[in-house]
Amino acid sequence: MKEESWTKVMEEISDIHVVEAVRLRRKHRRPLWMGLIAVAVVAAVVLGNLFWKEEKPVMPTAQALSLAVYPETAVCPYLLGSGPENGERMKPWLNDRVARAACSKQYQGALDGFLATTIPQLLAGHVGENRMYSPLSLYMSLAMLAEITDGESREQVLDLLGAPDLETLRLQAQAVWNANYVNDGASTRILATSLWLSEDADFVQKTMDRLAETYHTSSYQVEMGTEGTNQALREWIIEQTGGLLQEQAQGLKFDVDTVLALASTVHYRAKWQSAFAPERTQGMLFYGFKRAVNYKFIKQRSVLQYYQGENFSAVFLPMEGGGGMWLMLPEEGGLPEELLNSGEVVRFLLNQEIWENSTYPMVDLIIPGIHMTSDLDLRQELQALGVTDVFDAQVSDFTPMTEQKDGICIGEVNHAIQVVVDEEGSSAADYTVMGMEGTRATQPEETIEFAVHRPFLYAITGEDGLPLFIGTYYEPDVMSQLSASKSR
Repeated sequence: MKEESWTKVMEEISDIHVVEAVRLRRKHRRPLWMGLIAVAVVAAVVLGNLFWKEEKPVMPTAQALSLAVYPETAVCPYLLGSGPENGERMKPWLNDRVARAACSKQYQGALDGFLATTIPQLLAGHVGENRMYSPLSLYMSLAMLAEITDGESREQVLDLLGAPDLETLRLQAQAVWNANYVNDGASTRILATSLWLSEDADFVQKTMDRLAETYHTSSYQVEMGTEGTNQALREWIIEQTGGLLQEQAQGLKFDVDTVLALASTVHYRAKWQSAFAPERTQGMLFYGFKRAVNYKFIKQRSVLQYYQGENFSAVFLPMEGGGGMWLMLPEEGGLPEELLNSGEVVRFLLNQEIWENSTYPMVDLIIPGIHMTSDLDLRQELQALGVTDVFDAQVSDFTPMTEQKDGICIGEVNHAIQVVVDEEGSSAADYTVMGMEGTRATQPEETIEFAVHRPFLYAITGEDGLPLFIGTYYEPDVMSQLSASKSR
């Protein structure tokens, strides 16, 4: 990639969860595949169109059991040009932001236990490995799992999610969904869920309707194990991700013994509030866990939120439309693993009162361009967190979703994310994050350098500070960077 084209931003962050359940055949189980490796989302109507286009149906045997309806969102007025009518255009857009903020208050603090437990469990214990996950996607996946299970299977999921009962969980999950759904043309944060049920399985329509109402889940009955079904699934993934994980999607397929597959996806796209200058991009050494690598670094000089902790420092890069990215750099000689095990980073991310101790200096920021994909099987991690029964066909209970009671269990839980962080400027819009005004009224006297040239942690947050994505970065993926360069 030409150096000048590296003036690009936080372009895409996407993620998907798939939970696949299979029926045991007599005394043995066929080899399982599980997992949608992909990202992103689009309204369920898109999925339907893939299946039932009149001119060329992809999967004519598919039957829609319930369809999600996605809310209309106001277009960002800054995308509609200037003029006196912009005042009227601003009102519905601002109303959407106010509504999201109100939803955030409904679950404030309710996810802290879930986050405090899952962040170290999923990220720690893998020193030297770039690893990331989406707390938002995992939460929604598990919430749906609670809906389609019962008995001890459900109780284990509720315990992990920190919800005393299913009704409380529904209210929280609905608030989480509404608070984080954004599709105004300037920024994208779309959550989608779908359930795929074998045509041989019985189903409870009431549960399907509940999933559509609460989790915006579309449910379909399909013929498992056929190329038609597998191809339709791949095309849906590719469509939802904007083609980001087209290569990974080619390996997707359902085993003929699959009873159901449950998918939760998140597609996030935004731009930096302050642009990175292309002329400042240069090659520098990144001192990874195993070796030093010459890599492309992007630079910016601007007033940023800065926090100095006991064993790490952090800088917050705001995104247009709200939220942003925390870069958390361990002290010299320290590793992300140590911060995860001590709980220091988790406490920092979950306690916004700590952020009040931040300063707003002029920051000379130097960060590596990031282009990473991560594919995780979370089965072992979830079992370690107490969710065990759904993986055991002898004790699992999926009766709220299907009347079939014999031998249904989850085979794998695949979690895939793609993250691209580069420098593209933010010329498309010029609005600022609400609530940040007034912190930069005067020119800061202090100037600091924040050079991220060794292992660090990062977290993408929404307007309310909820970590949407979080990961560790130990080594640059030079091949991914080259691949990204060729695709642009």
